Amino acid sequence: MDHRVVAHYEATSAGQLHPRMRDKVLAKYGPKRDRLQVPGCDYVYDEAKGAPREGFRQGPVDDVPDDWCCPECAVREKIDFDEMG
Repeated sequence: MDHRVVAHYEATSAGQLHPRMRDKVLAKYGPKRDRLQVPGCDYVYDEAKGAPREGFRQGPVDDVPDDWCCPECAVREKIDFDEMG
């Protein structure tokens, strides 16, 4: 979650927000996704580093194609990666 939201609501997670405010806050800020991890082989795509070997410069996780497979195990597609903040 965006650090500004946490600071404003003095909460440590979205679960601590009032239910009526939670949907509004998450719609505006949403969870921060800056890394993807493959559960099977623990490969991590970090947007700060990119994946130069795969041809991806530094950039947001959303720029990675949905059909991109893990370069380590080549089994999973992006949809199977776990999102990490």
